[in-house]
Amino acid sequence: MTARAYLGFSAAAHGFTAHCVQSADEAGIIHAVLNADASVRGIVIGAGEAVHSSVALRDALAGVRSPVIEVVACRPNQLGEFRSSLLSSVSTAVIIGAGIHGFKLAIDHLAATV
Repeated sequence: MTARAYLGFSAAAHGFTAHCVQSADEAGIIHAVLNADASVRGIVIGAGEAVHSSVALRDALAGVRSPVIEVVACRPNQLGEFRSSLLSSVSTAVIIGAGIHGFKLAIDHLAATV
């Protein structure tokens, strides 16, 4: 099962529709966040390396009214002490180190809180 299918299935189990955006371009992710409308019940984001460096993404997420759940698939402390998330302070919840399963946990958490 692809990651996109896994996320879609996990969301559907809670009556949600997952709108998956994947981009190697940071601007593409920021654009998707800024264009999220009032019908979005929450944002689950796995920002990869941008989690450590993107002030613009952090600012975009700070302006979102819906809950934001950050998913960090790996354990950043294993990559070095200097790795810290810029997104955690604007996230409702953070799931760390659960791999792709972290996205399902995030969707489950979102369903339990909205």
